[in-house]
Amino acid sequence: MGLVEIMVALVVGMLLITGVVQVYTGSRTSYMLQDDMARLQENGRFAFYLLAQDLRMAGYFGCRRDVPVTSMLDTTDTVFQFGNPVTGYEGSASGHSPALPVDLDLTDVDSGNDVLIVQRADALQTRLTSTIDETSTSAVIHVEAGHGISNGDIVMVSDCEAATVFQAGGSGAGPGNPTTVIKNTGQGDPGNLSKEFGHAYNEDSAQISKVFTTVFYVAPGVSGEPALFRKVNGGTAEELIDGVERFHVDYGLDPAGAGRVIRYESAADMSAAEWGAVSSVRISLLLRGRRDNMVDEPQSLLFNGEVVDGADRRLRSVITTTVAMRNRIR
Repeated sequence: MGLVEIMVALVVGMLLITGVVQVYTGSRTSYMLQDDMARLQENGRFAFYLLAQDLRMAGYFGCRRDVPVTSMLDTTDTVFQFGNPVTGYEGSASGHSPALPVDLDLTDVDSGNDVLIVQRADALQTRLTSTIDETSTSAVIHVEAGHGISNGDIVMVSDCEAATVFQAGGSGAGPGNPTTVIKNTGQGDPGNLSKEFGHAYNEDSAQISKVFTTVFYVAPGVSGEPALFRKVNGGTAEELIDGVERFHVDYGLDPAGAGRVIRYESAADMSAAEWGAVSSVRISLLLRGRRDNMVDEPQSLLFNGEVVDGADRRLRSVITTTVAMRNRIR
C-alpha cells in the first residue's frame, strides 16, 4: 500500500471515528435530557398526589358539613388550633406574610416560598360502643375493634353536631385489649387539659378517628437542593421531592357557600375571616432538574404572573393544579 492510500485510509478512519463520537455524544445528551424531563414530571405528579390527598379531605371532621371543634389538648401551638381547614403564609424576599409562627419550628424554611397548613380527620373511622357523657371523666373510651389508634396519636371523637380533639394516652385499657382508647391527663406531649369532652357523644352516631395537621414548605434537602417537605402534627419533617425552586399557593373563595369560587387570593391578601370561605386551592411549582447544561441558554418561565429567569442551564418546568376541598362542596 502506497503512502497516498495510507493517508486516505487515515482520513476516512478519522471521519468515521468523529461521526461515531458525535452520535454517541448526541445520544448521551438526548438521554440525559429525557431523563431530566421524566424526573421533573414524576416529581410533579408525586408532589401533587400527596398535596391533593390532604387537601381533598381538608376540613373533614366526621361529617360533610362544618362542625364546631373543641380541643382538649394542653397546648396553644398553631398546628393544634382547629378552626380553618387550610391556612397559609406567602413567601417573599422580605419574609412570610402573615408572619410565620415560631412554634411551627420549620428548620431552614425558605422565606421566599409559601407555607401551607392543612387539617383533616382520617377517612378510617371507628364507631363507639358506649355513650360518652358531656362531663364524663372516665379515661376509657369503648370502641369497635380495629381502630388503629396508638399511644400518642392525636384523635377526635365526632358526630354531626360537634367534635372533640385529644391525645390518646394508650390504645387499650390493658394489654391486648383492642376495643378501648385511653384519654387521660398528666401524660404525653402535648397531653390533655381535661378528661371531659364538652359534648355528649351517642354510640349510635359518633365515631373516633385520627387527626392530622400537615405543614408543607420548602427547605434545603439532603442533597442540598431546595426540596418540598411536610411535617405532620408537629413531628419529624419528611422530604418529599427535591428540585423545588418555587412553591406558591392561591386560595379559591366561596364566601356565599354556593359551591362556586368567585376569586383566588394569595395568603398575603387574605383577611382572617376569609380563611373560612376557602373551598379550593391552586398550587404552582417551579421544578428544576439535577444536571446543568441541559439547555442551550437559561430558561425564562412564567410563574405566578411574573417571568422567572433561570440562574443556570438546568431544565426547568412550571406545573399547576387546582384541588377542590370536598367537604366544602355544597
